[in-house]
Amino acid sequence: MTDSSDMEPGRQVAVNDFSLREPVGSFIETCRLLVTGPVQFFAGLPARDGYRNPLAFGMICMMIATIVGTVLSFGLQALVLLPMIGQGSAGEFPFTAATAVLVLLGVFIALIAITPIFAAIGLFISAGIYHLSVMLLIRENMGYQATFRASAYASIAQLVSAVPIVGIFGVFLYFFLVGVGVREMHRTTTGRAAAVVLLPVLLLLLLACALLLVFLVAVFANA
Repeated sequence: MTDSSDMEPGRQVAVNDFSLREPVGSFIETCRLLVTGPVQFFAGLPARDGYRNPLAFGMICMMIATIVGTVLSFGLQALVLLPMIGQGSAGEFPFTAATAVLVLLGVFIALIAITPIFAAIGLFISAGIYHLSVMLLIRENMGYQATFRASAYASIAQLVSAVPIVGIFGVFLYFFLVGVGVREMHRTTTGRAAAVVLLPVLLLLLLACALLLVFLVAVFANA
């Protein structure tokens, strides 16, 4: 929990950082604050208060998203495949319904087991990419930890991304929250914060175009 004594000079309103001491209640409250008032949330969040809480929050969001997304995906696959199993020839569907369910359950457990590891790695890497942009565009910034905290709390967007059809909106929500977080945590302008978010995207698009161009040149050269 954060109080006014933990705030940097110039901060007006303190908010409660996610806390592992009360994981359920704190998670719900943090989500509520991020949804109803992201500007106020990031404006009152300490820029340097450790990695543990935002890391845990981001990992929980990704775990929930993985569980929901996997259940929905496997559920849809089961609705399509299970009625077909046993109706075709042995070569087409050699598995029984029970075997298919066990395979899906095994894959589900494996995904749940490895998600925390990849989630933690992904949070640090994504924050590192954004912080490169921060260092290029915001000369006087609050450091990598502030960027990490902004990026990690923006992971609430993963909960939206896990839902079919509306999942695409989770991507835009993530970019929006990262932009708000960068602006408030590094005390910069909206334009610079937007540039921080868009620069990695633009570089990735340029890289993809360059790779596509190399591929096309290689194909036509050998034609």
